Amino acid sequence: MSRKEEKPAHGVPGPPRRMMLTALMTGVGIAVAACGRLGGEEEPAPTGPPVVPDAASAMAGAEALLADARDALDAAFGDLGWQPDPEIGPRAESQDDGTCILHPATLRSEHYLGHEIGSPEEIAEALNPVLREHGLPKVDPPTSGTGGWLTADAATGPLRFSFRSKGSTEISASNASQGPECELPTS
Repeated sequence: MSRKEEKPAHGVPGPPRRMMLTALMTGVGIAVAACGRLGGEEEPAPTGPPVVPDAASAMAGAEALLADARDALDAAFGDLGWQPDPEIGPRAESQDDGTCILHPATLRSEHYLGHEIGSPEEIAEALNPVLREHGLPKVDPPTSGTGGWLTADAATGPLRFSFRSKGSTEISASNASQGPECELPTS
């Protein structure tokens, strides 16, 4: 009998052990890889939109994110009476690298989300579909940050979103453009 045909204990020749072991290990590898994909593994973080070439497009992207987040929170918790915060209005900030960061007015609700209305988990559940739709990563439920504020932030590339709540609730967004001037777009 050749070395390739080893005789098992019961006397019938079979495939070499090395071949069986290789097939078994390949099967295990495929099973592990499939479980990793199907076992609820977190989606890869989005790469986010690139810096947009003009201020109007950048501001429109930030405004759309802010409006969608406001609508999602209203849908989850009822009409929260959002108003533009007069102290944190629209602005454009020029960066040293030539990037212009554009901020629509921060929106404020007099309701204290995460304390008086809703839980931090419910806030994250309301915001995450919107964030993913805009190419941002999911947020964890807001946690107490500096000074007791409940905070949650998401950013990918130039697009950013922030949630803050303490006594009242604020949501804000920003986006970046690359252009010769850093000014708020005109309507």
